[in-house]
Formats: sequence, C-alpha cells, structure tokens
Amino acid sequence: MKKALLGLTFLATVSLPESSARAQSAARFGVSGDRFTVDGAPTFLLGASYFDSVGWRASDLDGLKARRFNLLRIFLDYMPEAWDPSFAPRSRSYFNADGSMKNTQTLLGLVRACAARGIIVDATILWQVSNPGSAETAVRNAVRLLKDEPNVFYDLVNEHADDTAPGARWSHDHVPTMQTLFAAARAEDASAILTVSSSSGDWHIIRPDETLNTPNVDGELAIGAQIVTPHFPRTPDWYDRTDSRVRSLKNYLASVGRTVPVYLQEEARVDPTWIAPSQQHFLQAAREARDEGAAAWIFHTAAAFDLRASTWFDQLDATERATVDALGAQIYPPTDRPPVVSFRNPAAGATLTGAVAVNARASDPDAGPNDGDGILSVEFELRQGATVVASHLENFVTYDWTLDTTPFQNGAYTLRATATSAAAAGGTSAYIDLPVSISSVAPADGDGDGLADAWEMQYFGNLSQAPSSDADADGLTNLEEFQAGSDPTRPASSSGSTQKPDRSNCGATGMEVLLFLGIVCLFRPGSRE
Repeated sequence: MKKALLGLTFLATVSLPESSARAQSAARFGVSGDRFTVDGAPTFLLGASYFDSVGWRASDLDGLKARRFNLLRIFLDYMPEAWDPSFAPRSRSYFNADGSMKNTQTLLGLVRACAARGIIVDATILWQVSNPGSAETAVRNAVRLLKDEPNVFYDLVNEHADDTAPGARWSHDHVPTMQTLFAAARAEDASAILTVSSSSGDWHIIRPDETLNTPNVDGELAIGAQIVTPHFPRTPDWYDRTDSRVRSLKNYLASVGRTVPVYLQEEARVDPTWIAPSQQHFLQAAREARDEGAAAWIFHTAAAFDLRASTWFDQLDATERATVDALGAQIYPPTDRPPVVSFRNPAAGATLTGAVAVNARASDPDAGPNDGDGILSVEFELRQGATVVASHLENFVTYDWTLDTTPFQNGAYTLRATATSAAAAGGTSAYIDLPVSISSVAPADGDGDGLADAWEMQYFGNLSQAPSSDADADGLTNLEEFQAGSDPTRPASSSGSTQKPDRSNCGATGMEVLLFLGIVCLFRPGSRE
C-alpha cells in the first residue's frame, strides 16, 4: 500500500507541468475584435507605467490592485543612464549589450506576482536608446522567456519612429527593422500578441492640425501590429482631445476594415517644466478613452522612473496620488452586481439522512471576494418540487444550517441558498439550487400508530386514523394499505398491481396475501396480478 501511495503521489506531482499549472491559475490576456479580454471577458484595462521594474515591490502591486488597476507597463531594456549618470550602465535593464538576458528571476517574479493579482503586463522590450544591432536577439530572448506567461503582451519598440530623443539610435525609416523584429517574436511564440508604439514628438499618428496621419497607421498595421498604440501629442488641451483623437483613429480603422484595439499607452504626465495636468484632467482623459472605445488607458508618471530607493506610491505627488486613488471608481463605477453564492456542503446529488450540516459561501463582487463581503443574509430552503418544506435564515458568516431530514418523506428534493447583498435598500439577490435526496432511517410516526405521519396527511389530512380501520371498505386495514403502498381511500388500488385481492371470506392477513401473490408471480412470470 505504501508503494502504491508513493506512486500516486509521484503521478500527481509530475502529471501537470509547472507552466501549465501556473497558466490555469493566472489571469489570461487576449484580444477580441477591438477589445482586450481578461480570462475571455472583454475588459477595459486601467494601467500604470512602471518602467524601472527591476526594483518592483509587492506593496506597489497590492496598492494598484486595491485601486482596481489591472495593467502594468514595464520596460525590459530600461536605461535611465541615458539622462541620469547616477545609474550604472545597464543596471536597470533585463538585457546585456549583446541582447542576452539577465535578472530573469526578477522579471518572472514580477510577471507572476501580477498574474496572481489579476494584473496584465505590457512588456515593452526595446526603446529609442536600445542597440539596434542586438535588437532581434533581445526580442527572441524576451519572448522565449515569457511565452508561457498568460498575462503578457509585447510592445516591441517604444516610440519606434522617434529618432529625436537624447541618445536615440533608431532610424526613422523603421519598416524593415520592425518587420524583422515581428518575425523574430513570432518565431519564438506564434500566438504572442504584439504591438509597436508610435511617438508623439514627431506627430507620428496625429498631425499638428489634429488630422490623422493615415499612412503611418497603415504602416504599423502592415508590419503586423495587432494593437494600434499611439502616443498622442501632449498639447495643453490633451485631456479634452482624447475623445476626438480616439474617435478619429477608430473611424479610420473601421473604414479600412480593420477591427483592432486602440491602446493609449503613454498620455501626458505631470512635468513641472512643461505641463501640469490636474486630477480632473486625468480623470476626464481616462473616461473619454473608455467611452470612445479605446481598449486601455495608462496613467503615466515619473514615479516609474527610479525605484531604487522608494516605492512607486511614495514618489507620487499630491495630484497624482489623488488621481490614482480616484481612477478606479471613475473607470469602473459600482454596478450593483448580484452576489455570488455556492454550496460548500452537501455535494450535488448527495443522499441526506438524519441531521445534515448545510453550508454555503457568499460574497458581493462589488464589495470583495471573501466569504461574507457585502452580504446581508443567506436564506436556505428545502424544496420538494415548487413547495418550500423547510427554511432557515442566516445573517452571519459562516452561513450554516443544521437540517433535520427525519420529518420528511424519502425522495428527491432541492436545497436552495439565496444570498442578499447589503449594497442598497433591500440589496440584490441571487440563488443557487442543489439537487439532493432524502433517505431517513424510518418515516416519521409522531403518534406511534405504525402509519407514517406524511402518509396519513397525504390521504386523510390528519393524524387521527386508526391502523385497524378500513376507510374504503375493501377488506384491507389502513396498516395493511400502508404496508402495501396502496391508496386507503380508493377500493381496488395497490402499488404495482391493477387489482386488490378479495379476502373477505378467507381470513388471511395482509402479509399472507402479499406472500401468496409473490409465490404466484414466481410460477407465472407473465402475470401482472
């Protein structure tokens, strides 16, 4: 036996690869038409920039999740030393100069910590200061490392057309290089979801007159982008133009027959030397992006630039912190969704005998995932058909009911648990039904006359019938009718036969008659009498 158990343990351990088990429990990113999906459900994503992700902290992820953020944008080849000499060369990148990878466990730890919290990761692989000579190698290595992580998609090059940034190494003639990078990514993972982001500094998608630069949109689609990722110009009125810019781009995509997501990945941020959006500006921009059909909107901030000594949240200024605290409620207003309720015990199809511990779990998804979150009460019912034969109201976690099954006839029943939320007056409610059967040790007989109470109530409507009485004057007493399973109010009725035997002159007991019929059936298999 010990060897057999060891074998079973081994099989259970090796039957599911680690990547498969992780994929089953993690949030899964997808694209459906012009929407992003999470676990198959179309979802507008609210994100935050988190460039210096080598210094990631679980507290930042927890804070973002608590505020209903579900997207994180990280830079894999992050090199802030291009403008800040206090950073050692490549100390914040996941790549060596030749495109090989380092800090891989840090990266995988971040991606998986995000997945556990329902957060999707935009892995922006390269950017303006990356080395084009090792770009293809870097893309291949990054996609190979992350291909089993279901919550990841890729921006192959941040602002691919911008050769004006300090230290930029990319040519503005980007199409051949981009095609090579897309092919490299797909060679590692044919199912990878890929985009490439445009730049705002050279008016790549939106011109100074606010018209759409359609040839550049066509170019990004032609090289294989599955998502259009514009960095719109950071004009003083950027927040008030979000709706018209998204609308213009989506209308053009529809006109050329391309239904793909529009992703606002890097809008204006607080920059004291240039522009200082207010909280209301940020909130308006995010709402307009959502309402015009964009797939996601990123809150961009300099707090993402240096995570060596402080958390992301600690580096937000007062306006940014107020914005982050308010964005979730703005983008995902309360919908008063119905509660979620399920049975812990008994199992579906269980046979109940005697006293049974019934237990349910309930929560309001608008209040939280834990048992009891936002729940006013859970009402249990035992139903026979449409009739409620017993019930119990429970107001406190855990939701339990000790159900005594002995008063009820054997047979099929339904357990129902109805959860009511406390969100509003009366709340919203939802119920779940569980099929069960009851098989008590013996039918209830409260007056001890040998006749089941339920049987007496079914046929007579009271418990005052004597077992020796013969209500239908057919020669069988009530007790014999009960034992035979026949109707005591109707002559010539029995369970399993078409006619009652005439025993008026034979003096035989009910059990003797049944025994006689059984013997006859043994010798006359074709008879139904």
